[in-house]
Amino acid sequence: MEKMPQPEQNGVEITKEVFDGLEFIRQSGFSNMLNRPTVLQLAREWDFDATAD
Repeated sequence: MEKMPQPEQNGVEITKEVFDGLEFIRQSGFSNMLNRPTVLQLAREWDFDATAD
């Protein structure tokens, strides 16, 4: 049996600071993470400036 080719892992690298802001917002449950304007607003309000940028 032939092996199926594995898809490439084309991830995006982000800093720990940005990840921490996103994770904090996600865990808060205040917004669906697909709602970018609200995520950006929360990041600014909660002083996660690197995340908002």
